[in-house]
Amino acid sequence: MKTAIAIAASVVLLLVGCQKPTEVQLTGDETQIDLETVNDPDGSFDRAAVDSTALLPREQQDYAGFVTLTSIRTDIGNLSRTTVVGRVVIEDKRRPVTFNGRRMFIGYRLGLVRIDGAFMIPRERLVGGMVSAGFEYVREVPTYEPGRTYTFSADSIGSVSLTASDVVTVEAPVSGTAVLRDRDLPLRWRGRGHLKIIVSALRVENGQFHTTPLLAFSPRKNEGRALVSRRILNGLPRGAYVFTFAITNREERPLPGRYGGLVLLQASSLHNIVVELR
Repeated sequence: MKTAIAIAASVVLLLVGCQKPTEVQLTGDETQIDLETVNDPDGSFDRAAVDSTALLPREQQDYAGFVTLTSIRTDIGNLSRTTVVGRVVIEDKRRPVTFNGRRMFIGYRLGLVRIDGAFMIPRERLVGGMVSAGFEYVREVPTYEPGRTYTFSADSIGSVSLTASDVVTVEAPVSGTAVLRDRDLPLRWRGRGHLKIIVSALRVENGQFHTTPLLAFSPRKNEGRALVSRRILNGLPRGAYVFTFAITNREERPLPGRYGGLVLLQASSLHNIVVELR
């Protein structure tokens, strides 16, 4: 996902530059979508990017564990990349690791972890890119098949199954195009199920590309279209943005034994669109 976002950012930011996002003021009387501002309960934490997980900061803070299967498509102009990633992480919420002002919860070692019988790879989590905060388990999966059941298992937590959601495909806006803030923005997509759209600012810090989620909204009924008012767009500064469309199947369960807390089970299809707001 970072590679795909870097490709998009390198194209768009050459055209529009980079601005720090400002607080978004909402008037909030839309009839087609339910809208919320995205607030990070603790900005000192290093978190997984929403454009590759569809998990908002408050969700990443609240849940003690995540078992996810995510199909991630990112478009920029004529370039498109899709990856399917399984991820398992159980966090010790009592012991954040701190380095240089950044924090991360420790990821437990879970032993042998599998998805549909294939071993998942333990990947070290690094606070501030430097200090170890335990492990998460990941594996790329060849295909994401709507309606198919995928089974994750580990000796330490047992097994769980996820049913893949429908695949979302965005038809409007077109990635790589400019969006005028003084006009209403029509959105169109294909895919059934619970849809969430996350709008993130795209910026550069210390030579690296980052996304910061600002808004999240859902159509009150998934009819394949919605309208974002100019009043909402005018609350955003000019610059480059990622619109993440996500269709998800999710549930939560208590964690077994010594871990405690709740684990979020989520299968989701994501389609990222990069646009310039003018």
